[in-house]
Amino acid sequence: MPTISVIMSVYNGESYLKDSIDSILNQTFNDFEFIIVNDNSNDSSKEIILSYADERIIYLENKQNIGLASSLNKAIKKAKGIFIARMDDDDISYADRFRLQVDFLESNPKIGIVGTYANLIGDRTGIRKHDKESDLLKLKSFFSCQFCHPTVMLRKAVLVDNNLNYNEAFTTAQDYELWSRLIRFTAFATIPQILLDYRFHDKQLSSLKRKQQIKNTEIIYANIFEMLQIDVSVQQIEIHKKLATLSFPIIGFSLSEIGKYIKVLIDANTSKSLVDPIIFNKFMSEYFYNIAKTAKINSIQKILLYRNLGFDSYFLPKFAYVKLLLA
Repeated sequence: MPTISVIMSVYNGESYLKDSIDSILNQTFNDFEFIIVNDNSNDSSKEIILSYADERIIYLENKQNIGLASSLNKAIKKAKGIFIARMDDDDISYADRFRLQVDFLESNPKIGIVGTYANLIGDRTGIRKHDKESDLLKLKSFFSCQFCHPTVMLRKAVLVDNNLNYNEAFTTAQDYELWSRLIRFTAFATIPQILLDYRFHDKQLSSLKRKQQIKNTEIIYANIFEMLQIDVSVQQIEIHKKLATLSFPIIGFSLSEIGKYIKVLIDANTSKSLVDPIIFNKFMSEYFYNIAKTAKINSIQKILLYRNLGFDSYFLPKFAYVKLLLA
């Protein structure tokens, strides 16, 4: 039984595939099997994969194109490893990635999924970072995806024991949808090191995919509301989308409407404890405070609303911050 099962789905990936495969085969931690699913590519992807004689590679071929989620589920069923590591056919894993992730998971048995920072290459540049602590990752997962998909390593047992896999109806946001369901079953973490080059290119950014991404994100939000056991109005869903942007000011809703919706989230999480209520309540109250600072209403009204909603019991700004609010 290998320690890791690396799973990769390939569809017409010839441009970057060799570099991606090489980055896995050259890992300093080498106790893994590498399951590559060729999703009916019509370029030279098959020839590139089969050119490798490495016995760790397990080649699977789909007779028709079935999509990323279905191909990954096929690889998971085949996987024998204790951990499952994701990889895409156009990214590059750094040599120590697996060693550091295995060490982390073995040292933190309550963590079921761990990602890393990523270096953006291609059409975008920069560093993709996420929080390190589980509760903050889960909290922010209520609003957006908190793992860069090909950086992730999971405990296979978490998926098997809870009957979890990728939702095959999702053609985009498959990762976010799965992570949102994992919130109930395991702890999250991020290793604060850049361990992968994550490639952006035109194929990822088509308008068709953007529209589908928005639709799928709305479905994920609906699932999160169901986990919290809250009924939300159309207006509150729109507020939720605005909160997910983490930008100020929030236009189109009154400060009172935003505050009351945040209070709904606080009360629901306090009841269900999906996230530590102390962390959740402080974060959301401070978030509302920052929204209030940019709202164009009387400062006294801001303070009274903040207090009437009870946010001051979770996050009480220092005097310097109150002065900013009164400005």
